[in-house]
Amino acid sequence: MVALCTIGQGVVTLIVQGSIDSLKVHEGIHALGQDSDAVVIEGGNISLEGLDITALEGEKIRIQQLKK
Repeated sequence: MVALCTIGQGVVTLIVQGSIDSLKVHEGIHALGQDSDAVVIEGGNISLEGLDITALEGEKIRIQQLKK
């Protein structure tokens, strides 16, 4: 099985900047480091339904507005 996982301080595991139609990550998306976020959505969209998403010391899902 496959997971998307990062270990490190202040990192983001997945950054979404466009429209993603499908993402298959069987064992989830995980941020295991200090102050690290699992998913950051920057002006894009993605369905995260059914995915196991964890962030030990950050945000599981953060929506960030694009800077103009």
